[in-house]
Amino acid sequence: SQRTVTSLALIGAGLGIVLMVIRGLYALSFIEPLQLLTSGAEYESLYAIWKHVHGLTVYADHTRIPFAGSFYNWFYYVFYGEITKAVLSVLSLNDAWLPTITRLITATGMVYGTWITARLFLEFPGAGDDNLKRLGLAFAVLIFFGPMMGFFGIATQPDIWGFAFDVTSIYLFLRFYERQPLIGICLFWLFAYLAWSFKQIFVFSTGTVGLFLLLRRDWKMLGTLIILSVLAWGATLAIGTPQYVKNIVTFGGVTVSLAWSQLFRNLGNAGIKFLPLLLGLAGIGVAMARSNRRLGLIGDAVSSITSKTPDTHFGLALLGSIVTSILVIPASAKLGAAENYYFLLSFFLSLLLLSALAKISKNGAWQVTVSLPLSIGWLLHGLAVCLVLGGATGILSTRPQHVSMSSVSKCLMKKKLPGSVFIGHTYLSLPWMVPAEHHFVVQTNYRWDKPGGVEMEGGGIGGLIDQGYFATIVINGDTFDDSDLRRYRMRNEKCGSFNIFDRIDQ
Repeated sequence: SQRTVTSLALIGAGLGIVLMVIRGLYALSFIEPLQLLTSGAEYESLYAIWKHVHGLTVYADHTRIPFAGSFYNWFYYVFYGEITKAVLSVLSLNDAWLPTITRLITATGMVYGTWITARLFLEFPGAGDDNLKRLGLAFAVLIFFGPMMGFFGIATQPDIWGFAFDVTSIYLFLRFYERQPLIGICLFWLFAYLAWSFKQIFVFSTGTVGLFLLLRRDWKMLGTLIILSVLAWGATLAIGTPQYVKNIVTFGGVTVSLAWSQLFRNLGNAGIKFLPLLLGLAGIGVAMARSNRRLGLIGDAVSSITSKTPDTHFGLALLGSIVTSILVIPASAKLGAAENYYFLLSFFLSLLLLSALAKISKNGAWQVTVSLPLSIGWLLHGLAVCLVLGGATGILSTRPQHVSMSSVSKCLMKKKLPGSVFIGHTYLSLPWMVPAEHHFVVQTNYRWDKPGGVEMEGGGIGGLIDQGYFATIVINGDTFDDSDLRRYRMRNEKCGSFNIFDRIDQ
């Protein structure tokens, strides 16, 4: 029954919130500044934001010493950097608190994103009955607090606020376009630009609405959107430094490698983590195939795009799903990519599911071909989250990283390492972890760039080691980046699992 479906959905969504809160409690503390990684190449963002806080150049050439990279768009660093700088100043905190502050900024974006998504799902014309509203609320929570969000919801990354702003742009477009088109387009453009200014891949909503206006033949509003978008993007690139333009347009020339294994891994993980959505859409497909509403739904979708109607949600959700799929599925095959590439796709597919469900419902009842797979999806989702909460699978806490990294950091500080230092661990290389002349927070793609033939200053880390550039080297092992460390002598003492090498001065 509908009541069973919505009950399972709300329980499953609630379990997702519990999981995220527990992970947040392990990753955040107001008593001590925790030093750990949550997801992805978080150290890159932490270092770039630290540079902004201290008035240093954020966009630098990653092929030159110290091989650090900043590849996200400008407003991400400004937004996080200015808030972080203000909090550090007002509370008189040292730089070690920077990760805590930036992760709280992300968590705030996760809460805001849930709120704006829930508003959209609860307000669209088809969401007239209470059961559909409850289901919409559950999907809003699932999108931002569910397993696919994972640790990204509490990580120093641009995805969450960029995603939330993209959802906001769609919400404002749907709310104002039919009644006040110009206001709708301008508000849409503003938040779509903010999403892009966080992470340049966020052009999904702009592409979706642009295609919608094209199919509707609303030339005036389409022209307005094109002019506003081109002027904003063009002005941003014109004002930015050449290095900024290079970094966000070509990612600084880093090696981009695609792999089928990466694509299938990400698609598989996303599917498992969004079972309620996929099974619900499968149920919709079966219901359409078994009824004469199949052609009616297709007609509704076409009508909501091409003609004036108070309900444009269904057609826009379909277009958004198509446009986003075309862009993100191939992109998710990139080495280093994760399920965060599918965030906006999950939003459009959820809106599509809810809109279609509202249209095929008869007399307020959902067909068993829809309610059964939806119930199974939410039940499996709840069980999967319980397995993570119980420690049977997945990761509940990264707090052990803090214990080990803090121990190594304190040990290295006591050694008072002389001169230029290289630490073969990106997080330990952050400025507040170990003092150094240069902080070699080496960008993630270095591992593929150097073997791929990208020319590095001094021959890269390995070349600098061979030249005796560093006075001290701290690495986990006895070789690094193809260097045999012949110009260095290993000390007897260690810091954790890290060996310390001193240069043999000649």
